[in-house]
Amino acid sequence: MDFSEALKEIKNGNYVKREPWGKNDLFLSKTTISETENGVSKGAAKEIIQIKMRNTISGDTASWMAPHTDLFAEDWIKSVKTLDKDKK
Repeated sequence: MDFSEALKEIKNGNYVKREPWGKNDLFLSKTTISETENGVSKGAAKEIIQIKMRNTISGDTASWMAPHTDLFAEDWIKSVKTLDKDKK
């Protein structure tokens, strides 16, 4: 799928990644600012949405800004990997 389709998947709460990322344990997901650790109390800014890159092994997350190569890529796929905390 292309990036516009991948973005729709992210908006719907699904995880996506690019095929060239291969077996890397990385995927993208959406998060609200209230889920980040920046001192904002829960519910204070639910409209602010970020895309995070997540590592399924370490659980680390980082803000993600799409490079132009990712924006024009047509090799996006849904990721079936989730974090342990997501498997409730």
